[in-house]
Amino acid sequence: MELAGDLHGFDDLEKSLGKFSERLERQLALGALRAGGRVIIKFAKQNVPIDDGVLKKSFMTKAGRFSPGREILLQVGTKGGKKFAWYAHMVEFGTATTKAQPFFRPAFDEHPHEIVEAIGMKLAADIPKAILAGKK
Repeated sequence: MELAGDLHGFDDLEKSLGKFSERLERQLALGALRAGGRVIIKFAKQNVPIDDGVLKKSFMTKAGRFSPGREILLQVGTKGGKKFAWYAHMVEFGTATTKAQPFFRPAFDEHPHEIVEAIGMKLAADIPKAILAGKK
């Protein structure tokens, strides 16, 4: 299961990150996006209507492909398979016989400030470290 959303207004950040190597740029961006993903997961866990423990344990983030000059993708969703909540999409979106009980979409939609703040705090902590490490 995957939900998509866009955050805009990061032009200055993109220019700043462009001064680093592609590898370091990717590490910084993915670290920051994972921090935002953890916020989404935190609120999604609070929204889960089924408290069997399996669904909450299935939440994860996964880095997408990265190409220089292209967008960086981080997926926030659930793991699949028999040991995990293979049914997560049916809870989120509903089925022909059950109504939707969304937990991920509200976590994303209702907490944009917390998500952006987590991303910003992670970058604010990691960028100075990267600069200092580059001077060594």
